[in-house]
Amino acid sequence: MDVGVDSGFNTQAVYDACAEHSQSSSSPINYPCGLRYPPEGGLRKLMLIGWMPMKGRETGARFTSKTGSIHPFGITTSTSMRTDVVQPLLVFDTEHMREVLQRLRKGSESNQWTVCSLPAPLDAEGAFAADSDTYWKHLDSHVLKPTANRSGRIKHLWFKRNTRWPDHLHDCELMQLAMVMLWNDLKSSTAENSGS
Repeated sequence: MDVGVDSGFNTQAVYDACAEHSQSSSSPINYPCGLRYPPEGGLRKLMLIGWMPMKGRETGARFTSKTGSIHPFGITTSTSMRTDVVQPLLVFDTEHMREVLQRLRKGSESNQWTVCSLPAPLDAEGAFAADSDTYWKHLDSHVLKPTANRSGRIKHLWFKRNTRWPDHLHDCELMQLAMVMLWNDLKSSTAENSGS
């Protein structure tokens, strides 16, 4: 299973750190959710596996697997400066992930997504445990608002409460959710069938 790392800030440094901790492989990967990397054919260069950079897209990121399932995330190739290997990048639709996270938090999914009241011991360098109030403030950083388009149709869109409201831990939750869905551990929210 991969370790997902946010590549939204200081991107090349994240790619380099992921490469440093990854192994190389010459075989394509078939993920349990139905996605494959590379999408077709074989690899022309070795691929880095183990640590995977991640990037959210506000405008949406939909990918179709060979089975016809449409996923709110996908695997593409990073723009790393490395020329000797390719590095997969997990791209995900942040709007969709916010909706799934909201359903999980409200208990409207068959899966539970909760916060443990007693955090596990953190021995890793750079590990951070937020107090409960800080954590929930971050998770409450975006609100769903009805918005009219030019034709007057109402669509519900996510907006950040204000520019100073902290949301880094919210972003971390979205990335965790994308990684869980990549490994198909949240089947009820993973894919839509393109035939329906």
